[in-house]
Amino acid sequence: MALLTGTIRIRRYEVSGALPGDLRNDFYEKIKNHGFEDFTDNDPREEAVGWVAVDDIFLSGPTPDRWLIGDTINLSMRIDVRRIPGVIFKRECELLEKSIKEREGREKLSRHERQEVKDIVKQKLSARALPTIRSIEMSWDLGKGEVYLFACSENVSGTFQTLFEKTFNVKLRPLFPYALALRATGDEKSLAGVISSQFAPSR
Repeated sequence: MALLTGTIRIRRYEVSGALPGDLRNDFYEKIKNHGFEDFTDNDPREEAVGWVAVDDIFLSGPTPDRWLIGDTINLSMRIDVRRIPGVIFKRECELLEKSIKEREGREKLSRHERQEVKDIVKQKLSARALPTIRSIEMSWDLGKGEVYLFACSENVSGTFQTLFEKTFNVKLRPLFPYALALRATGDEKSLAGVISSQFAPSR
């Protein structure tokens, strides 16, 4: 967990939007409503996403005493993914189709029937698949109006931004170097001559 270890990769965001007066109770309800939900029997999802406590990935929708520290909100976004290997899925579909055709003395199945076979196989294999679990921490400085996500992956960042904006009904703007310079100067014209720089040696 990035917040509890020495290794940190970070993305910064600026928050825009009005905050509620009763922030503690309002945000508690929102976090609870968007808390992590485990996969259930016959669950069609391949991915489950939601909020958990920073120090306990199995505590969904934690109470304010677990995430509100002064003017800072600290939460983890838990992402569970369960994938069925394509070769296994294809083989199981072929076996079920063959069984149906032999039982009914048919040469072909209709498109609708083949889709039903896929749905049955997916449900069966999904129930047996163990998900991979990830948790990504975030810290929201309410005073500065900034959010720090302790990850740099584009996919994770996109998932986080969607969950955050949906939960708190605000907008996030990534604070890249140019955005920070623009915020500092307040004048886009003054940055017209700025050129990009590479901070890592080229290979």
